[in-house]
Amino acid sequence: MGKNKLANDESGTKLIIGLAVLFLFILVLSYHFSGPAWDVIVHYLNAKSYLNNRFSQKDFFNIDINGWEIQQNTFYIEPIRDAMPSAIFVPLILIFHNPILPYTIILYFIFVISIWFFSKALKFDKLLSYCLILSPFFIYFSLLANSAEVLSVSFLLITLGFLYKKSPISGLFLGLAALSKYPNLIFLPLLLFAGNRKKIVAAYSLFILITIPWFAFNYIYYGNPLYAYLGSVSLNVTTSGPISIPVFPFLIGLFVPLVYLLIGLRDKFKGNLKLFQNEVKTRLMESEFTKIAILFSCLAILGYFIIALHTDYFGQIRYSYLIYTSATLFALIILQKEIKKNPKILKDIVIAAFLLLVISFIVFYLEAVPYLSKVNVNSNSSVIRSSIFELDSLGYQGCRVESNSWPYLIFLNQSAYSPLFLNNTVATEYPIIIFKLPNLGVNPSYFWNINQSKLVYNGTNFSIFLPKEVTCIKG
Repeated sequence: MGKNKLANDESGTKLIIGLAVLFLFILVLSYHFSGPAWDVIVHYLNAKSYLNNRFSQKDFFNIDINGWEIQQNTFYIEPIRDAMPSAIFVPLILIFHNPILPYTIILYFIFVISIWFFSKALKFDKLLSYCLILSPFFIYFSLLANSAEVLSVSFLLITLGFLYKKSPISGLFLGLAALSKYPNLIFLPLLLFAGNRKKIVAAYSLFILITIPWFAFNYIYYGNPLYAYLGSVSLNVTTSGPISIPVFPFLIGLFVPLVYLLIGLRDKFKGNLKLFQNEVKTRLMESEFTKIAILFSCLAILGYFIIALHTDYFGQIRYSYLIYTSATLFALIILQKEIKKNPKILKDIVIAAFLLLVISFIVFYLEAVPYLSKVNVNSNSSVIRSSIFELDSLGYQGCRVESNSWPYLIFLNQSAYSPLFLNNTVATEYPIIIFKLPNLGVNPSYFWNINQSKLVYNGTNFSIFLPKEVTCIKG
């Protein structure tokens, strides 16, 4: 019996390694096709600006700070961005010429290690956890499309592992999760599961301790220790668009865990809904982790709807990682005991995970690549690079521009400003580049002087306008 168990463990470990390597291959290939996303670039620009010697000049901040952006030439910071992604970028910028791919790979391995720790702490089958948590949907929307979410979930999983072990170290990792995604502050009540009163106090103390440097940073440079947090709430909740009920994004978050659940309990189900419900209820009541999972899910759903009601459709799907993670916790609790009785179920889940990965990659290649290859800043033929070339050909090489896709341009060392920033600081007459591709920039209506400007280039993917008294400021 012991030898069989050891053989099964070794086989499971090999499968985990195989799945992890396969996902890494897909990840690198996806990065090659798509290039860094908008949010990843902004985290990179934040880190790059932190390393700039101008960063220590406090008067610079007092003059140019404008709510969500601090900007001058290619010096660009969004103060309300989550702190952890930029903190990881800082050492990578010092080591690598192009740190974004190493950054993406490091985040992936943090994610993989967090699943391993979570599974070990709760005595869940590691292969089962990898299949359920490491989904292509999550990899795309939470890693390639942003990156802060994957850090968020990684540290939340480690937090849950330490909570189950009644360890105050859970407070430390919840602090890191909150620095990775500010809305994770909503999970603070989870630390009440850290153990006795002494451990609970220690957990909250560690949370505060790991957060103090960021509070101090905000106080020194922005005059308010909660500046980033309050700005994030303002952007995502109080000043966002009209309320939109995220029904479909919510269901997307439930879909994959539900599929795995039906695969694992198909013999129990067999059309008998009451039998299925009883099986689920029994599994949940038997697990000591259920209470933590219930509180986590309630807080996650609350946090999701607070944000998702006010954000756009893509944001609603992106933030559905909170729903996905919550549903996965319950699927793991329910399936864990079932696979011990019937190991074949785990094999079926592994096959389903592999097929889901292949299908997702095919869909990504057919649907996303034709679009993403146009905006990929890693590509010499990208739309972004073409716009810079056209600007140069019009005689405005190196001039500051106003654009609805300013982070991409800054990433390519083109001095670019957001219309939101310029509208609230000083009126300018910079050349205007407007990109027409969907999801590539803010609405052109933000350009206050667009109607008084002359259209000098009108391409398929972007247009260039020149104001009446165009100003060319180099650098």
